[in-house]
Amino acid sequence: MQELGTGDANARAKAIYDYGQTAIFASRADPRLHMLLYVPPTAADGRKLDLLVAVHGTGRTSAIDFRDGFAEFGLYNDCAILCPIFPVGVLGDGARSGYKFIEEGEIRYDRVVLAMVEEVAAKYGQDWSTFAMFGFSGGGHFTHRFAILHPEKLWAASIGAPGSVTLLDATRDWWVGIRDLEARFGRPFQPQELVKVPVQMVVGDADLETWEITHQPGGRYYMEGANDAGATRPRASGGACEIVQRCGCECELRARAGRLPRPDQGAGPRQELPRKGIKGPSRKMRNATIVAPQPEAVEAGAHVLERGGNAIDAALACAFVQGVVDPQMAGIGGFGSMHVHMPKKGVHEILEFYARAPLEGDAGHVAGRDQTSEPGRLRLRPGRQCL
Repeated sequence: MQELGTGDANARAKAIYDYGQTAIFASRADPRLHMLLYVPPTAADGRKLDLLVAVHGTGRTSAIDFRDGFAEFGLYNDCAILCPIFPVGVLGDGARSGYKFIEEGEIRYDRVVLAMVEEVAAKYGQDWSTFAMFGFSGGGHFTHRFAILHPEKLWAASIGAPGSVTLLDATRDWWVGIRDLEARFGRPFQPQELVKVPVQMVVGDADLETWEITHQPGGRYYMEGANDAGATRPRASGGACEIVQRCGCECELRARAGRLPRPDQGAGPRQELPRKGIKGPSRKMRNATIVAPQPEAVEAGAHVLERGGNAIDAALACAFVQGVVDPQMAGIGGFGSMHVHMPKKGVHEILEFYARAPLEGDAGHVAGRDQTSEPGRLRLRPGRQCL
């Protein structure tokens, strides 16, 4: 922000554009390629964060959806979100899919992502020598191939609905197999590292369209065996997960009912996000909303509701957990009020449990004294509750 000079303007610009939902930045390694982030504001105070790299689909616009959709997760789990943006036609040819297969012309997208991670780690003073990666659709292509090439860089990978997958087949060349992996990329396949990475694959069981994922002879990425992993996304995902499991890797396949929405194709509204300055989380359930200053308290209340408890049970669970994780703000010696409405029992009342002044307190205790508070002294106002 040199254009703003120094002082308050520069600090304010940094807070707005470098933290929370950030601006879109060009990569220093290759300014044709871009990135945007969610960085929890606590990073400005030196808090150490994990990193999740979320890779967009073919339409690219899901980079923003992923950044914003993961923001609440990042805020409450001390995790920054990095979303690369690989523009369509970066080589001037209008091609959409180069990044999915790791290389396009002279661009090595795996190296670009590693350079982006290194750049932002230095910028925010973080150690992101390893990170998690998520990718959906076209991003799922990239994520599982990145895991094959750089398993030592990942502590987890989540792969959503990839259309075409690379199998761990040493009898076929890239991208269908891995026989020429070292000759092409200068990196050997490292199964001993891949088995350390927990892998999740997610796909909709009704995601059966094939027009975008079937490779036809003459196509840019067609090669023998291109469609062998499976004709549909569920079959390709299942086949890839099974082969990974055979190699000793921990791979969980989640087949969701229906077709997973594709943010790139406008398949659903963007998730509502917590705004800057919110200190505590909320959780919406089918017939309830739970709000508390600390996420652990919210989850305690949700746990009670999910197991048949009512709103009062959940509120008490929230309060007790809040007293454990945030004792300076809540505890068994505290005070408050509760609005109780139980229509089936005809109950509608207000319970007040505020702290009160000592029973023997009267005006004589404060006669001749001002009514302001001071450290270490108790001030009473006759007839008033002492809060």
